[in-house]
Amino acid sequence: GVGVGVALARFGHRTHGGLRLNAASEVTEAGPEAAAAECLRCNEGSWKGILCNLNRDGSPQELPPMYVPDAFREWGETLYEWNTLCESQVADDGSGLTQDVRRQVPLAACESVVTKFESVGTMSTEDVAFATGSEGNLSGNFVVASPRVGVENETASVEVQACFHVSETARVRLELVMKKYLSNESAKYHMNAGRLFWEDRIVGSGPSPLSEDAIDEVFDQGGSRESNAIAETARGECQGEGGKGTGLGLPLGAWVNVEDSGEDLRIDVHYGGSKATVCYSGSELASAAISASSS
Repeated sequence: GVGVGVALARFGHRTHGGLRLNAASEVTEAGPEAAAAECLRCNEGSWKGILCNLNRDGSPQELPPMYVPDAFREWGETLYEWNTLCESQVADDGSGLTQDVRRQVPLAACESVVTKFESVGTMSTEDVAFATGSEGNLSGNFVVASPRVGVENETASVEVQACFHVSETARVRLELVMKKYLSNESAKYHMNAGRLFWEDRIVGSGPSPLSEDAIDEVFDQGGSRESNAIAETARGECQGEGGKGTGLGLPLGAWVNVEDSGEDLRIDVHYGGSKATVCYSGSELASAAISASSS
């Protein structure tokens, strides 16, 4: 490490007996539980965001035509992004975080103008492994990952979510699904799908979810985004991890590096000078950490 405090929280403690992740860096004096709780509370509240789905090659994924206004289709314009609402709650004792993410459904002019949302997904740190950053510009950053490699239909997969705070009121989140086809002996893990969020904390929001009236005040009726704030940004330049692995550039200057030795797997997710790292040994998660990109 580089002297950055990393708080390592228990993962899956309801089903895995309180097993701890390996600590690669020193923890803060307050102890890992207190540092993790402080970090998680940096994420509590409601966040208005932009979601850009990603293709396997890291490029932005177009919205389905049914969600693109006629005027854009007529001019041959392409839209890539959704408006989102993420509501984050921390357990009273600071031991865990749950997040509920919804996307605003764009409505045609002839439809009701009431704001409509549909679920994108939920996350609870009680079901995954997670590590948190606890010092300086890493405060509030966290990574969560599958506690073990899943295998279905000859395909191995893991999911990694990384959150990087830009400021006290803005953050970038990445949700990546990594897969490997076991029927091909030479196959390596690759990004199969991804989501990239830019989120701003809604002023005045607290631990309780927003009321429907408050949501209607925050979000424009209609729901269509008429710009591509994430999709049109430059993709990250992959610098590699000591020349190892395969890098993939993502919008917002982010990038992911994957090292797959066959037995061990390492995934590094980079954004803004910080990185989230998860390592698997065999089928089990061995470690997770938040650090500076240079470490």
